[in-house]
Amino acid sequence: MTLHWSARARVARFAAIDFIAQDNPRAALGQLDEIEKQTDLLSQNPGMGRASGPGRWHARLSSTRQQCP
Repeated sequence: MTLHWSARARVARFAAIDFIAQDNPRAALGQLDEIEKQTDLLSQNPGMGRASGPGRWHARLSSTRQQCP
């Protein structure tokens, strides 16, 4: 399965990373790496998410409190 980020989700993801980077750039990079790792898992295992409409899935990432619209 190919994961497609909505424009809103992309903006929110990078805004969160930028916010974290203001205090701790290393933590921001670690968080970005973790998001990428978890979304790769979702792509390989779509059953981890839940359907929210035709061709749309939401998933709670283990290390974040955001959802991927």
